[in-house]
Amino acid sequence: METTMTAIYDRLLSLVLLLSPRAPLPPDIPNLQQSRNELKRRMSREHSSIAKRLRDEVILPYNRKQPLGSMAMMDVGRLIPYYKYLPRFQLLSLMKRGFTACWRSFTNTEYFKYQQKRHGIWHATYKVARYYHLYRSATTEGLKFDVTTRLNLPIVFCAENMCFRLDGAHRSSVARFLGATEVPVVVVVPDDIRHIPVSDELRNFVETLAPPAPGTFTLI
Repeated sequence: METTMTAIYDRLLSLVLLLSPRAPLPPDIPNLQQSRNELKRRMSREHSSIAKRLRDEVILPYNRKQPLGSMAMMDVGRLIPYYKYLPRFQLLSLMKRGFTACWRSFTNTEYFKYQQKRHGIWHATYKVARYYHLYRSATTEGLKFDVTTRLNLPIVFCAENMCFRLDGAHRSSVARFLGATEVPVVVVVPDDIRHIPVSDELRNFVETLAPPAPGTFTLI
C-alpha cells in the first residue's frame, strides 16, 4: 500500500511540476553552463564504455535473481564523483529552498536538461518529482539504508584502478548533500561475476581485472 501511495504521490507531483512557470535559476544557485561540455564529455565516455555493458547485461540482471557481492561502507565522494554530483547539487540546492523554488526553476537545471534529452519531458519531470520526494523524506526521516535486507543500498563494482557505481545515484547524492561522509553499499568484485555466463568480449574484459586495492572500502 505504501509503495502504491508513493507512486501516486510522485505522479501527482509530476503534474504540478509540469505546470511550473519556467523561471530562471536564482543568482546564487551554481550555473553550470561553463562546465557543461566537460560534463557531457565525461558522461558520454562513461555511458559508452564496456563497463556500462557489464552493468546492464551482467551484474544488475543477475543481482535481481541472486544477490551478488558483499556489504561495505564507502566514502561518498568515491561513490558519486564531483563531476556527477555537480548537476545534482544544483537541483538539490533548489530543493533545499522548498517546493516553490524547485517548481519555478527546475527546468533550467542541468539534471533536468540531461534527463529530458534522454527520456523526454514527462519522464524527466517524474524523475525530478521522485528526487524531491526522496530529498524531503531524507531531511525529515533520514536516509534509509537497510543493511539487513540490502534494500535501497547503492551497488558498486570495484576492481584494481576501477570503481564505478551501478545503482543508487540519487540516494548517494542526497547523502553527500546532507553531509554524510560514508554510506553502506553492496560491493561487487571481479571474483563475484567470473562464474556468470557472458559474451567472449565481456569474459576477456573480466579476466583482465584484478581485485581492488586494500582500503577502497570497509566490509561490514
